[in-house]
Amino acid sequence: MTALFSRELIGDYIRNYFDNVGDLLLIAFFFVAVFSFILTAVNNKGYFNKFDEEKARIHIKYKNQALEPLYEERFGKKKFRLSKVNLSLKPEQNIGNKEISKLYKIHYLTRKGN
Repeated sequence: MTALFSRELIGDYIRNYFDNVGDLLLIAFFFVAVFSFILTAVNNKGYFNKFDEEKARIHIKYKNQALEPLYEERFGKKKFRLSKVNLSLKPEQNIGNKEISKLYKIHYLTRKGN
């Protein structure tokens, strides 16, 4: 019974335990570091590819340029439209479901020169 709880056996057990935990922590730290690096790189790539403020501003400007003639034809000049809070429309002034997408395609093709 005394050999089972001797200081030498307990010391060896604790020493071996901490050696194994140290190895486990080292491996876990390595995997967490690599995983964090990969996720950061993927996130940054997606962020910088999807969001470019200047490209978005230019894209919105071209879309507004494409829609302005249609708006002036249907609803009047821009100054008039912005001065009104409520504007009553006739049914023929409504914009169709596919009309804006067709207008964008036409404007895009003429802008590209095709």
